Amino acid sequence: MLTKKQKQVCMAVLKDYQRYSRNLPWRHTRNPYRLFVSEIMLQQTQVDRVIPIYTAFLKQFPNKKQLATAKTCNVIRAWKGLGYNRRALYLQQTIQIIQKEFAGHFPRDLKTLLKLPGIGPYTARAILSFAFGQAVPMMDTNHRKFYQQTFFQKEQQTDNKLLKKAEEVIIWLVDETGESSVYDWNQALMDWGAALPKEKKRKVKKKKLYVPFKETDRYLRGRIIDLLRESYQCSLKQLEKHFADIKKDRLERVLSSLAFDGLILRTKTSILLPE
Repeated sequence: MLTKKQKQVCMAVLKDYQRYSRNLPWRHTRNPYRLFVSEIMLQQTQVDRVIPIYTAFLKQFPNKKQLATAKTCNVIRAWKGLGYNRRALYLQQTIQIIQKEFAGHFPRDLKTLLKLPGIGPYTARAILSFAFGQAVPMMDTNHRKFYQQTFFQKEQQTDNKLLKKAEEVIIWLVDETGESSVYDWNQALMDWGAALPKEKKRKVKKKKLYVPFKETDRYLRGRIIDLLRESYQCSLKQLEKHFADIKKDRLERVLSSLAFDGLILRTKTSILLPE
């Protein structure tokens, strides 16, 4: 059960959103395709970085059919600037499955959505809430912080327990203000979290030596994909010359991981983006 004070806090957050919500492009649509694109892009990526790429991406692939039939290399090129390039593959693969197996319609149940590439519990619930108006609770970083802080304070809870509390809040909201308010509520917690002061990182001595991002395999993967975005393909000799500062065994390891993930194709003499 929610206490009177907890209800007041929830209502204040909801009213603040309704008055001062951020003007984000994906909040002007209930189209499940467009919302799905935004949710995949927003995974581990800041809102300000996503907005211009989201807009350009939808101009190039305005609907499911055009994305499903597009060359994968063009989808990867359109993903430039977002990082985590596998998300581009998951996005297209999911849309292809929806076109082929679901007659072009997004599933409207959690269990089926979770079976699609790149869709986890949060993204599935976001689609159900934002596209279809279903009264479902969600649990991303912002939601997690709110439920933890408002209902449990310093007593840390698992996501399952937080989700149960979120369900209580949703049931109360529907009873209090109607089912349509759940969309606003789930969006409101995004804005609530974004407005929080940034937490200062604690300086903790780590046993493992810190590795700068530019020295990680993830950074090298991105550099290789960016190179292929600029040219149709690259010979292995050109690649080794371009990355002369990288040891051959490491370069080979990274190429193998990119090929395994489906982000590049390899021949005996060159690499290229998948068609």
